[in-house]
Amino acid sequence: MGKTKACLVTSPYGGREIWIEDGSGNWEVIHLGGVEDRAAEEALRHVQYLINVESLGFRLRMDTAQWLAGISDRLRSELAECGLIE
Repeated sequence: MGKTKACLVTSPYGGREIWIEDGSGNWEVIHLGGVEDRAAEEALRHVQYLINVESLGFRLRMDTAQWLAGISDRLRSELAECGLIE
């Protein structure tokens, strides 16, 4: 089953995380760390769009493609583990 939604969470240690639900009630976590609120919200927006690309067949937008080109290898790996990118 495909991903259905994502939400931004503050971990007990103060870092920011994006939790992604898979539609069966299971959650996967992308760790953002101690980023500013604005950066966390931007990451969430792009992750939500990637969910739409996967589930609804949307084409990848230029701003999301540019964001993906600029993210760290660690974040790219976590997105891949969640099945949002290859």
